[in-house]
Amino acid sequence: MDSERDRFQIQVQVTPLAGVFMAVGGSVLSLTGRDMDLVLDQSLGAGTAVEVQAQNWLMLGEVLYCVKERSRHKTRLRLEHALPSLRELTNMSRRFFGQAARAPLTERDSYSGYS
Repeated sequence: MDSERDRFQIQVQVTPLAGVFMAVGGSVLSLTGRDMDLVLDQSLGAGTAVEVQAQNWLMLGEVLYCVKERSRHKTRLRLEHALPSLRELTNMSRRFFGQAARAPLTERDSYSGYS
């Protein structure tokens, strides 16, 4: 089973929305309906509102639970909002406001958040 998980891992940054907190790195294990299972590098408290950034996606949700598993933390989020295709949305916005669209990012240029 672990080899199946290793083949398909999406890296994310999870940032608490309240207070002054740094983003927590992690990997998505599964997405079923509105629930996302992840493993995170640090613990987050149940009930914490979070922003989840993955390449070309932005999601908002709440931590349902976070338990220590070996050296990381198994976490389940309940997603409330998701914005897929951020690059396309940004380009449409730029066209609307008369700005030139940016060239697509290459594999070497990782998505680092807002543009």
